[in-house]
Amino acid sequence: MEQLFRAEHITKEFSGVRVLNDINVEIRKGEIFGIIGENGAGKSTFVKIMSGIYTPSAGQLYLEGKPVTIKNPIIGKRLGISMIPQEFNLIGSLNVFENIFLGNEPRKAGLLDKKTMREKTRHLLFELNANIAPDAPIWQLSVAQKQMVEIAKALAHESKILIMDEPTTVLTSHEIEILYALMERLRTQGVTMLYISHKLKEVKRICDRVMVLRDGNFISLDDTADLN
Repeated sequence: MEQLFRAEHITKEFSGVRVLNDINVEIRKGEIFGIIGENGAGKSTFVKIMSGIYTPSAGQLYLEGKPVTIKNPIIGKRLGISMIPQEFNLIGSLNVFENIFLGNEPRKAGLLDKKTMREKTRHLLFELNANIAPDAPIWQLSVAQKQMVEIAKALAHESKILIMDEPTTVLTSHEIEILYALMERLRTQGVTMLYISHKLKEVKRICDRVMVLRDGNFISLDDTADLN
């Protein structure tokens, strides 16, 4: 598989305390890449560096073979890296299409082009097999539906890499199955996904490869099919 993203010697320190130590890893296009480890292992720190929330203290990131500096999440999104946080970043008083295009609204004659936003939102939700109306208020949606809106929001930015941080924490068993089916469809479309979890059965089931971190250190990287 084609290499999409590479981290070389990524290190992160906060006030002199090293929380991520010399991480080297390659991530392939169209794979679901699992990251596991106990609390404090460095999982969230690593993906926050990828998405631009944190800047590394040392090391270099590469996207499609080219060195990149991701100073903030806006630059990350421009590069095609989107993160779906554990706590959704949606505005309850707005509807679905307004949330999806918030800060990136298409305009026509200087005015918001709501017709285009509705049509693009309807198409995105159809592709995700999500039965959600573009005009539905966010506050009326279930947790699983809000997650779908976050994913649609990321895809509206033409994301190449979608980062999911403990996405099943607040989902029911049925909603988890819907999420997994969606992830498998996105994989066939060439979208790369990073999946952070502490649930080993989930990682074994949905991920192609899994990286283990412990106390900020790289421990191993294996095909999940080879793990018992």
